[in-house]
Amino acid sequence: MAGRYSARPNLGVFLQAHKGERLQTDRITRDQPTIDRPALTIGVTPQPSVLQDLASAPGARDRGLLARFLYALPASNLGYRKIRTQPVPDAVNHTYDARLDAMVRTFTDLPDPVTVPLSAQADAVVERLQEQVEVQLRPDQPLSHVKDWAGKLVGATVRIAGLLHLADRITTGWGEPISAECVERAAVIAEFFTAHALAVFDLIAADPATEDALHILDWLRRPKQNGTHRTTVKRRDVVAALRRFRGRTDTIDPALYLLEEHGYLRAEATPTPGGRGRSATITFRVHPGLKEAQGAP
Repeated sequence: MAGRYSARPNLGVFLQAHKGERLQTDRITRDQPTIDRPALTIGVTPQPSVLQDLASAPGARDRGLLARFLYALPASNLGYRKIRTQPVPDAVNHTYDARLDAMVRTFTDLPDPVTVPLSAQADAVVERLQEQVEVQLRPDQPLSHVKDWAGKLVGATVRIAGLLHLADRITTGWGEPISAECVERAAVIAEFFTAHALAVFDLIAADPATEDALHILDWLRRPKQNGTHRTTVKRRDVVAALRRFRGRTDTIDPALYLLEEHGYLRAEATPTPGGRGRSATITFRVHPGLKEAQGAP
């Protein structure tokens, strides 16, 4: 996607295939191969750093490439993994395989595209979802900084509803209108993807100070060995507790300043002019609400 063979990525194939638009190559040859009805599905499990690299590719954000994906960015479970887990039940495996196989075989054999309509009730639910998202796009609202992705959220929700509808009715009336209940179920799934999209775009836009501040914040939320919570901390306390700052102590000050700006820490002493060296000796009071937020994302 980012352009392995050139400095300028060719995003058209991904953008147009998402909408089912006709594809035509830009090569200067006698034959111009085209795809009249593209249908592209992408499912990948990249490392977070790959997303950051892709976001820096020309056009990936402003042309809407990243807005076309649904994201899942679960927290790492390293250190908390179950060594022996229960397998997926055979009945679930069989049902999933059977329905997926039936869907593929049924729709591959269709000679022409088929439109599955929404019921009047389902259309009303979609309208309500559009109104809710519209409010969240306003300044200082949750989706204001991901307008490109959120602008496609309702459309993605309807796509999910269509898939649920087909999976439920693959052998009994899949051509009937999609119900309101099906759209409501899709909206619940869309809430999951919305929360994870916010995390992904925060990751893409994050600078080193933000990442360092999040690690400090996570440490502040955890109780000490005696079960109590920290009420004050010094710079050296953070350096001693978190390995990421050992050998790079000069990077901790921007993170501490950032936590101050957001109210998680408060300096007990007045900063020296210019702010240089102040955090080496200063004591920070920890917001008491952090102990109540233990385990919060």
